[in-house]
Amino acid sequence: MTSPLTTENALTGANALLKGFAMLGKKGVRRFVAIPIALNICLFTLGLRSAWLWFEKSLTTIENALTAWLDFLTWLLWPLFVVALLLIIAYGFTFVANLIGSPFYGLLAERVEQLALGNDNDSAFSWRQLLASIPRAVLREAKKIIYYLLWLIPIALIWLFSLIFPILTPLTTALWFAFGAWIFALKYIDYAYDNHGRSCSKLQKDMRQQRMRCLS
Repeated sequence: MTSPLTTENALTGANALLKGFAMLGKKGVRRFVAIPIALNICLFTLGLRSAWLWFEKSLTTIENALTAWLDFLTWLLWPLFVVALLLIIAYGFTFVANLIGSPFYGLLAERVEQLALGNDNDSAFSWRQLLASIPRAVLREAKKIIYYLLWLIPIALIWLFSLIFPILTPLTTALWFAFGAWIFALKYIDYAYDNHGRSCSKLQKDMRQQRMRCLS
């Protein structure tokens, strides 16, 4: 069996986005997109509401503890809260959403691959199959998160170093874009590899052999 990266009909590069949108209307695809989106919207709404209530309560506590001439500090907390909230949403929510959606994404990748290879026969959706795939999918997603964090730490340190030496800013900006593209490729190609029983290390090896294709 050929690698999902080198299959002739594989959806790779920038065209994958357009082809992916075109497949949203295909039979057997919509459900694997709609269900995780609905779950993520509920999770996002609940998390945002909880964060807002926590901040209001914390702000009231701080206001009661501060003397009158230090009240201006409460207004300084607002931009800090907004920045913190954006970081939480960008990273924390993304991680949790990926964990929740990973079983659906695996089935979605399987269906998309069938369509890409010309198989338009839609097999019946099985909740039993979905539930059985959860432990493996979550474990695999956790491995990708660990891989992401192991690379994020040194890249973040390089970025902090560029704050001291601004001449390095263009380099670090390009590095961030390349890192983001690589992680996205790793994340979404991995679903096809998992469906074919291939390990994460095999995926990383194949990606290194086609580095520019994965960064496109």
